[in-house]
Amino acid sequence: LATALQTNLYLTNLVLSNNPIGDAGAQGMGNMLKVNNYLRGLDLITGQISSVGIQNLIDGLKINTSLKGIALGGSGPQLGSVSAQAIANMSMTHPFLNALSFINAQIGDVGAAAFAIALKNNTVLNYLNIGGNEISNTGAQLLADALEINIALRTLYITDNQITDTGATILINGL
Repeated sequence: LATALQTNLYLTNLVLSNNPIGDAGAQGMGNMLKVNNYLRGLDLITGQISSVGIQNLIDGLKINTSLKGIALGGSGPQLGSVSAQAIANMSMTHPFLNALSFINAQIGDVGAAAFAIALKNNTVLNYLNIGGNEISNTGAQLLADALEINIALRTLYITDNQITDTGATILINGL
């Protein structure tokens, strides 16, 4: 599939969520992203991709100029904060990526910190979904601080985390 997409001029969105795509598939998708300039959206929410696969996708995204949105996650502890930091760092410099989902990846407050730094430096990303990631009030504070600076983000999903009333108040005050 990834090989066929390298020359496909018509498909603009590809949703492969809930398929057993692993690191080999992620590597193929990363290679495809290096040459495909037509794909606008890619959904790879799955339980099989590790941080190695995420890095392969990032390598492709660094070159790709057409992808506007990507959805990743669902791999639990295989991803975690290291992958979140890599994705967040990539999002700071990607000039076209305006929608990013990184869900159910157990990124915790360390991953939230990485996304907070990215939000402080990103002027393109307007949609971020980091739901189901074990983010606590500490992560909420870091995100709130970033929201005081960021003027591009329009939608933030942080559902299914460990944010209490206190954390919610912190986030609201950051708006």
